[in-house]
Amino acid sequence: MPQGQFSLILSLIGSILLFALVLFLAWFCTRWIGKRFGLRTVAGGSKIRILDRMVLGTDRSLVVVRLEDRVWLLGVTAHHISKIEELDSEQFPEEELSQEEGSRGMSAILSGSPNFAAALKNALKGWTSEKKNEKDKLDE
Repeated sequence: MPQGQFSLILSLIGSILLFALVLFLAWFCTRWIGKRFGLRTVAGGSKIRILDRMVLGTDRSLVVVRLEDRVWLLGVTAHHISKIEELDSEQFPEEELSQEEGSRGMSAILSGSPNFAAALKNALKGWTSEKKNEKDKLDE
């Protein structure tokens, strides 16, 4: 094999290995940053806690939030957050998340929570009756 072809093949192999190294480092840094800073976004502040979340679409979700002794059902989109209703705080007892639960993420912990389903049903029932009353007033 001529010297020129050998150096070309060696250069190609070196470029492929360098590219693989860059991909591995990007993957490793992303995982490290996610573990290091991801828990802070899940845990939130010391007074505000996200108790549950239900994704409705690409950029739409319902969120149950506790602020000290009050619990709110919020509608969240990419550009707007709206209060749907204040919920009964007794339906959502305060529970401290362990370190292990916090590292798994809120959706894994709270998926299928019957409290969220009941609160959503109550909130929607109140919201639809409110909208019906507004419509009746406009029709008069």
